[in-house]
Amino acid sequence: MDLKKISLNSLWLCGERIIKLLSTFFISIFMARSLGEEDFGKYSYVMTYVMIFVPIGLLGLENIMIKNLVEKNFDKKILSVSFAMQLVSFFAIFLLLLLTTRFFVEDSELVKYILILFLGFLFNPLTVVKYYYNAKLKSFYYSIVSITNTLIFLSMKIFSIYLSKDIFYIIIIKFK
Repeated sequence: MDLKKISLNSLWLCGERIIKLLSTFFISIFMARSLGEEDFGKYSYVMTYVMIFVPIGLLGLENIMIKNLVEKNFDKKILSVSFAMQLVSFFAIFLLLLLTTRFFVEDSELVKYILILFLGFLFNPLTVVKYYYNAKLKSFYYSIVSITNTLIFLSMKIFSIYLSKDIFYIIIIKFK
C-alpha cells in the first residue's frame, strides 16, 4: 500500500471528524443560549435517550466490514449482508424504543420527539457506502459529501433556532 495514499485518506477522515465535532460544539452552545433551560433540557434528554439505543443497532460492523472489503477486494455480498443486518437491527431497536418509551417516558411530547429523532437513524444502514470508500482508501469522496451535509444542516439549525426557537423544528432537522 502507498503510504502517501494512506496518509491522505487519514487526513480526510480526521478533517471530516474535526469539522463535525466543532460544528456540534458551537451549535450546542448556540442552542443552549437560545432555547433556554427547559427546552435545551428536553432536547438533551431526547438525544440521550435515542443515543442509548443507536450503538446497539450498529452492531459493530464497521471495522469488520472494512477488514473484509480490504481482504476480499470488494465483495457486494459483504455490503448487502451488512446493510440487511443493520436494517433489521434498527427496526428491532425501534420496537424496543417504542416499548421502553411506553413504560419510562410519561410526557407524550417527549415520546413524539424521541420517535421522530430515531426514525432518522433508520437511514444509518446506508452508511455501508462509507465503509466501501474507507476500505478503498477513497475517503475524500465521502468526506466531501459528509462535510457538505454537516454544513447544510448546521445552517438549517441556526436558521431554525433564530426564527422559531422551537425544539420540534430542531428535532426535525436533526432527523436528516
